[in-house]
Amino acid sequence: MITPRSGLICLSELINKIDLESKIDDVGEILQSNNAIKHSKYILSYIFALHAGADNLSDLSILNNDTALMKLLGFTRTPTAIAFGKWLKKNGKSLLLDKLHSYLVGLALGNCNKVTLDIDATYILSFNKNALYGYIGKGYMPMVGTIAETSQIISVDFRDGNISSSKDNLEFIKSCRANLPKGITLRGVRIDAAGY
Repeated sequence: MITPRSGLICLSELINKIDLESKIDDVGEILQSNNAIKHSKYILSYIFALHAGADNLSDLSILNNDTALMKLLGFTRTPTAIAFGKWLKKNGKSLLLDKLHSYLVGLALGNCNKVTLDIDATYILSFNKNALYGYIGKGYMPMVGTIAETSQIISVDFRDGNISSSKDNLEFIKSCRANLPKGITLRGVRIDAAGY
């Protein structure tokens, strides 16, 4: 068997080294899912698919269609796009993703215990019927909080395109601070004129 995606083995080794799969399943037990596919398979399937070139849920089939890669990754099956969409709607705002995110940020920060937070809105063009018009055009305008020292996203507030980038910034900064790993504090916050 041959795969054009052998580079994903490096990512798989990293995931094994940081014990991400068991961490996901440990946290996922709190959610008491009765799915045949574990939470870790949902998350890891999507991580691998993104690194294999996926840009939407329907591209999860990239993995299933690559039998050599599936064998190398130790996957017997991955969730379908429909199943993943349902899982994401059910678990997307749960503690599962927050705890995993905090764990990964903590690994990347190492001994750094004070960080600088950068926040800024970003524009996503969309032709979705639910997207609203803002000052740039039709789409969405999520607020993104990034740790300056590692360039990691610590929080995202997904907003409609007609929402001002100056709206609820203090609440967003508080949510970013709440997402920081235990023992990490904010040294400062950087924001453009929207924070005036």
